[in-house]
Amino acid sequence: MAAINYPPYDSLPLRGGKRSAWAIWNRDGVPDHLGALNHLDSVARCAAAREVVHGESFQLDWAYDEIGKPAFGRQGLTHNVIDYHKVTGEMAHDDVITFNTQCGSQWDGFMHYADQNLASYYNGVKHGQNTIQDPASHSIHCLSVQDMKLIAEHQGVQFSHGDILIVRTGFLKWYREAPEQARSDAFDALRFAGVQQGTEMQRWLWDSRFAAVAGDAVIHLLATGQCFTNGFCPMLAYR
Repeated sequence: MAAINYPPYDSLPLRGGKRSAWAIWNRDGVPDHLGALNHLDSVARCAAAREVVHGESFQLDWAYDEIGKPAFGRQGLTHNVIDYHKVTGEMAHDDVITFNTQCGSQWDGFMHYADQNLASYYNGVKHGQNTIQDPASHSIHCLSVQDMKLIAEHQGVQFSHGDILIVRTGFLKWYREAPEQARSDAFDALRFAGVQQGTEMQRWLWDSRFAAVAGDAVIHLLATGQCFTNGFCPMLAYR
């Protein structure tokens, strides 16, 4: 984004009798959805990086069960653990967690609470307003080690010790745009893109010294409906 000459607060346009920064970051007819987060540009990020001295990290959020009774009558956290050894004889656990995101630390999104006088959210978005797009199909695609290396080369990425590898397959975009039946069919058939299973992938991940791996798909590994035929995905034992 090109540099913006930000007006002082007192020069911001009035909207509903109040100063408003709506439309400040709009460009070429495209409405902005980040607001002041646009200040976190490359210059700011580089400056922040230069402040790092010890490389330590600090947790800033509250535990979701720390507030016994959330404000405004919101639902708190409930956490149930299913012991499958008691159910099926298998040694496994599932966590079932229910909570309102407002019961702990979180950021209010721009679509959380509207300007009640204007009946509009940030940038004039009306309650219930949405767009419908023709979704593209989402099918199985297996990302091999060679694929990962070629993608990294194309993007100019040099892996380093302790990196977190995050693979974006485009699943979330597809899911948000797909009709409900297409979503249901994909989940029933376990048809998702993902990372190839096997020793070659395990070796590459280990030798590359990644601190963690993640992705935007339902599971990180390729799911074809045959993922669970030998008890479970073999890479889960590797992690």
